[in-house]
Amino acid sequence: MIYSHYSEYMALSMSAGRPSPDPGESEFLESYLRANEEPFLELACGYGRLLLHIMEKGYSIVGTDASPEMLARCEVLAAAKGLKPDLHLQFMQRLSLNQSFGFIFIDDCTFALIIEDDDVHELFTRVWDHLKPGGAFLFDFFTVQPEKERTAGEATHYWHALPDGSIMVSRKISSYDPATHITTILQIHDRYVEGKFVGSQAYEDPNRDYDPQIVREWLESHGFVDIRLGGHTTDDPPEADARAVSIRCRKPE
Repeated sequence: MIYSHYSEYMALSMSAGRPSPDPGESEFLESYLRANEEPFLELACGYGRLLLHIMEKGYSIVGTDASPEMLARCEVLAAAKGLKPDLHLQFMQRLSLNQSFGFIFIDDCTFALIIEDDDVHELFTRVWDHLKPGGAFLFDFFTVQPEKERTAGEATHYWHALPDGSIMVSRKISSYDPATHITTILQIHDRYVEGKFVGSQAYEDPNRDYDPQIVREWLESHGFVDIRLGGHTTDDPPEADARAVSIRCRKPE
């Protein structure tokens, strides 16, 4: 089972630093939106980076996320755009809505937050139950890489100015376990107002890498068909050593 540690400060930092789709991401997703029947569902929608963009284009879409802080941030950003998103506080693998969808997707390799095999299978079961016949399922994930390419204790630092003028300074320190293919990331988010430190939030964030062939076999075992592997935000085949890949499949008609 995964647990939400996505804090208020992380929601503020992420939404300030990455407020909209990445180059080419909108076009990639819209090809699936046009090809499938509404409504759509984004699992782990976070602060609404994609969900609100899709709503602005006039599509009917529902969002779920396990972090109340992320959903609260999404509501704030939606209100600024005059939007009222249909949001639900749920873990991906506990998806339970009284609705079916023509297209369900998980973006940003958020699939990595599911680190137990049982939870992966539960997720695939819940997605199947919520897909319309012929509906599509799309998600991306990090792939298992040679151990020599992963460095323990990797650290990244970045900062963002928030709309209220405060500054968010964020740090990530990660360690990788080659036995489990799990990267544990320590996330630290510090906030400054007028140059003065006002608070900090920190937590551990585990992420798992997956073997694409195993994921394909799991999808097949759940009855999905037309399973195809692509690059990150592209339908083209991935490079042999791609760090992130996407996979798409369908529920039979």
